[in-house]
Amino acid sequence: MLRNCTLIILTLFVVSSFSGPKAILSQEMTIEAQVDQYIQSLPEQFNGTILLSVGDEILLNKGYGLANRSYDIPNTAETKYRIGSITKHFTAVLTLQMAQKGLIDLDATIDTYLPYCPEKFAGKITVRHLLTHKSGIPHHYNAFPRYFGVEDRFFHTTKEYLKLLSDIELAHEPGERMTYTSPGYHLLGLVIEAASNKSYAELIEENIFKPLGMKNSSVYNNLTIQKNMATGYKEGINGFVLAEDEEESLRAGAGSILTTSGDLHLFLRTFSFEGDEILSEEYKKLFFQCHSPMLSCAGITYSFPYDGGKDTLFAVTTGGSSYGFLCNAERLIKKDVNSIVLSNIQSGPIREICSEIDNKFLLTRLGIDIGQNDQAQNSWNSASVEVDPAVLNAYAGYYRLKSGGYAVVTCENGKLFCIESLRQLGTFSSGNISPHELFPVSDSLFKVENRRGMQYCFTENSLDEGYDIAISINNRPWDEAKSVKAVADLNLSEYSGYYYSLELQRAYRFSMKDNHLITSDFPGTEKAVFVPLEKDMFGFNQGYLVFHRYEDGEIRDFKLQTPQVDDGMGSLFIKK
Repeated sequence: MLRNCTLIILTLFVVSSFSGPKAILSQEMTIEAQVDQYIQSLPEQFNGTILLSVGDEILLNKGYGLANRSYDIPNTAETKYRIGSITKHFTAVLTLQMAQKGLIDLDATIDTYLPYCPEKFAGKITVRHLLTHKSGIPHHYNAFPRYFGVEDRFFHTTKEYLKLLSDIELAHEPGERMTYTSPGYHLLGLVIEAASNKSYAELIEENIFKPLGMKNSSVYNNLTIQKNMATGYKEGINGFVLAEDEEESLRAGAGSILTTSGDLHLFLRTFSFEGDEILSEEYKKLFFQCHSPMLSCAGITYSFPYDGGKDTLFAVTTGGSSYGFLCNAERLIKKDVNSIVLSNIQSGPIREICSEIDNKFLLTRLGIDIGQNDQAQNSWNSASVEVDPAVLNAYAGYYRLKSGGYAVVTCENGKLFCIESLRQLGTFSSGNISPHELFPVSDSLFKVENRRGMQYCFTENSLDEGYDIAISINNRPWDEAKSVKAVADLNLSEYSGYYYSLELQRAYRFSMKDNHLITSDFPGTEKAVFVPLEKDMFGFNQGYLVFHRYEDGEIRDFKLQTPQVDDGMGSLFIKK
């Protein structure tokens, strides 16, 4: 549900030999010992529960780190987590169940069920469009500029939410193409509530949780006390802090489920090709039917059509996020191999952790050949040439991305690093900020760490203003970045003054010097220099400051956005 919301990846595995679950016993180290050792090598990067299984055998279901840091309560196999956008898969199943029973017509327009739907698109969007992310309704940060921190703090009735939708513009005509959308799936949740005259929570309890024996799952709300629920955390300026909460009336159907690793495992295993526990074979095919090269109805990706070839595994990868929580799940349908990673920290390489555990500890024990992925990755990330430090220093600076936002390139200890911030509808999203090391291929061409196929090529700016960057993926143009100098005509006095950090419980004095803002003892640096990139937007060597201008024109606060602050809204500093 966050702005960097749900990233869903395609995974394809090739089968070599498979001797069954019993092959696991021949290994010198147990898989638990291997995973323990691996997690211990990732201090503060993972905090949660991991489940691994083959068939009916649970190989590992174990908690790591703390469910609650205030009371030192550990994570366990019984700890409950919010699973964010994996909720969409449950919503898709509920919708198809109702269609299977004749209670919903997938090709009916949504005003059939929601009479208060905005007229400008109610007669064009069908239930199937919502189901397949083809409604044209944008994702929340594109649909509602004031969603995060404003709309998501207040309860909305169905009628109020539909009125909120009336202000948005569709990204495209319904059915034209796929646009991943959480608001669209929340709208789908409202449709099935209206069609059944029951709440989303009732429907999912009756039709999925009870039939599958998911006794530790529920639809989360902000009032009910939940036993064994993990507390959500985010990375703050100087360590972990409590994550904000989001009003659940805006999330039902799109990101509201609370569950355990064991219960999620029941859902993933049961919802396969065999049997008809919760859907008939016909409607299971609809669930997995691909409506675009990368996405099916709920947001699951897969490696080939429903009845793929004999020498491949049907591999499914899905994930979700919420304030304070991340999750990832991978399932190889034909071999009934499952891995689930749930975390109560809002940041961290959870997809990489899940894939690493799969590839190194689980699949290799099962005799499944995963190829030379590690070797290829190491080769990709290794530096092949040395570049003159003076050349590297010349590349350091600020760049405006053609796609929106900025990139700051820094040179540290003879290495280049890049921090990006993507801009959407006038607001900056730090959910996309991440530092990447640039590995030199030549004096001007660099590979990007952990982004296979991405390259940065520096060229001298024709206006003699430093350098520009051409960004490509797999040798295809992807984006451009133009060198940016400090804006000279801004009135910096309105940004000057004292700003108080609630998180750090101290104030900082911002003053003007040489068309820059400066302050001392700012987090991470003794003296920080902030370069004005545009009105209300400043950059420095660790990230960005985004000042908030209110309707009366006054500056009253700013958000600090750096790679260390993982909350998409940044860390707040209030003007005194």
